[in-house]
Amino acid sequence: YVAGADVYRRDLLGGLGLTMGGIRKRDASVFSECRLRGVPVALVLSGVYAKKFSATVRIHANTIKTAIKA
Repeated sequence: YVAGADVYRRDLLGGLGLTMGGIRKRDASVFSECRLRGVPVALVLSGVYAKKFSATVRIHANTIKTAIKA
């Protein structure tokens, strides 16, 4: 799963509008479906050119936390 985070609303290049909560929901949906269907997942973090570096770190950390909980 390429967890592209350039969908973040404050990404300087992506131009899409997801909030951090929206990205978490997307990730949870992907991991949930994979678990439900018995599909193994390899996670790759990508994207996020946010104005604040801390936002980039938080988005990627949230994706990892969501994967662990799934």
